[in-house]
Amino acid sequence: MQVLFCCHHCRWHNEVVTVGMHPWLEWTGARHKDIQQDQEEGWKLKSIKGPKSRRTLQKKGSKKMNKDKIFKLAKGFRGRAKNCIRVARERVEKALQYSYRDRRNKKRDMRGLWIQRINAGTRLHGVNYGNFMHGLMKENIQLNRKVLSELSMHEPYSFKALVDVSRSAFPGNKKVITPTEKKGLSMLV
Repeated sequence: MQVLFCCHHCRWHNEVVTVGMHPWLEWTGARHKDIQQDQEEGWKLKSIKGPKSRRTLQKKGSKKMNKDKIFKLAKGFRGRAKNCIRVARERVEKALQYSYRDRRNKKRDMRGLWIQRINAGTRLHGVNYGNFMHGLMKENIQLNRKVLSELSMHEPYSFKALVDVSRSAFPGNKKVITPTEKKGLSMLV
């Protein structure tokens, strides 16, 4: 005769119910078998403090955020996303996914912005971006794009000196681009 507990309430009071007495008891016994099987497969049962606590299965190593943390992260959201736990949990999870993705995209966007600023600064002095960077590489000047873009915006004389060094290092930089050169229909005006 196999002996099972009929439910978690009976476990705490050490009441034993035999399987086969009632269909409902057999069903709850099957539930407990599934829980034991899940535990063997790597699932853990959260600690149970008393009969009123909920039992939830959770994968080992995963951590569930509590309500306070979710509401703190959901501060400033619109509608029920800031004060209803189910909606807030979904929105916070999606917001964390977006922030993870955009931390990587920010690096790409900033690099593109720095290149645009350097290109604008070099064209004022008659050199395009590619030739400017090639000349710096030939002269072994190791300034990154962030510093070069800051120099082009805030230190125009220092940046002009770098353009001159780059131009002298690479013969392709001898060609001067005039920014006021008119092309196309603008030549007629």
